[in-house]
Amino acid sequence: MLLDYIQEFKSYREQLEISPKRKISPNTIEMEVRYLRKFHSFLNVLHKEQVPVWEINFTDVKTFFDVESENLSNRTLYRKVTILTLYFDYLWKHNHIPIDFMAKFRQRYRDLKDWKEPEVQVNYQVMLDKKDEILENPTIHLMPKLIFLLLLRGVPLADMLRIEIHDISIQSSKALIIYETKKDKIERTLEYESDIEIEIIKDGIDLAENRGVSYFLSSKSKKEGGYTTFNPVNLHDMVKPIENLLGFSITSTTRVMYAYVHFLATIKKKNVDELSYLLGMTVPYTVKVLNTALERISKNTYNENIK
Repeated sequence: MLLDYIQEFKSYREQLEISPKRKISPNTIEMEVRYLRKFHSFLNVLHKEQVPVWEINFTDVKTFFDVESENLSNRTLYRKVTILTLYFDYLWKHNHIPIDFMAKFRQRYRDLKDWKEPEVQVNYQVMLDKKDEILENPTIHLMPKLIFLLLLRGVPLADMLRIEIHDISIQSSKALIIYETKKDKIERTLEYESDIEIEIIKDGIDLAENRGVSYFLSSKSKKEGGYTTFNPVNLHDMVKPIENLLGFSITSTTRVMYAYVHFLATIKKKNVDELSYLLGMTVPYTVKVLNTALERISKNTYNENIK
């Protein structure tokens, strides 16, 4: 049914003339269709069921764009908001939805100078303070603990999925994970020294071998029947027990990364070159990430207990 609405909107856009004898580019329309599919897929995952268009509300759209703002520039974000504005306006005019709230929503983004990305409400110090409690908790499964260990080093989701067990070496007093980052193709080294961290990593290697996969993070494949690389759709449910202990969300690996960078820069006093090495990023991109972290860490929830 959702595909029918998207196809209907596509047909409408294909017939629309933006000026005499000039129609919208087919490439533009295809881009709009792909984005609408992404939007609906996001809501289906968020609500764990297919959400009818007439049940979508302001909060759903706000949640979607809060996540989107992680990786999009202000100008690009505004264009994406415009796509959904056009889509919901069409649905409303054709009586598919009872109210069109997007016109009001778009007002929040009309002046790009005033648009502010949502604050990052991740307290990295709390993650450190509760690390042993989380890793030693018998009610939390191994896979969430492995994810938590990677989050403690600010590893983005895309990189988590790249790490394989041959990237890991266990030494006498430490565990090293050395892998190539997806974005900049730079070798990055993660170092873990506590006994509990090393033990959890060893268990992760054993689990991968028992499952017959090379990936450090894995999950069961419904299509293939066996195990494959971790399915990101499972992330929210996977880390929920840890979030309950922390008191805040860690589902956005990007936001956790910002908290980690903020901690390294403000508490550990790491300079840009040191951050670049620790994060496996180019210096220019490290500067960008650092500036974003300094701007977006919520002063209400972060560093309250760090002096």
